[in-house]
Amino acid sequence: MFTQSTTESITRPHMVNTIARIREEWEQAADGNSLVFANASVGMLLADLSMAIGLTIDEQVQALGSKLVNELQDALISTPEKNVNN
Repeated sequence: MFTQSTTESITRPHMVNTIARIREEWEQAADGNSLVFANASVGMLLADLSMAIGLTIDEQVQALGSKLVNELQDALISTPEKNVNN
């Protein structure tokens, strides 16, 4: 999952770079397959975007809804991170 940025104002170049980094992460997760046809979690994508643009947890709850935030937290706690070196 994408790491949070700590910025108050978001510039267009920052948004372009943020979206590009998220795309690169999703491309890596898709293992070279087309992102157009990739089965992906919309919730995880929304979480990636909200963290990448620097939303606080309160803002994430407002934007994503408490149900999705809770589901994401549960999923992240129960799913160990994949080792990219394997």
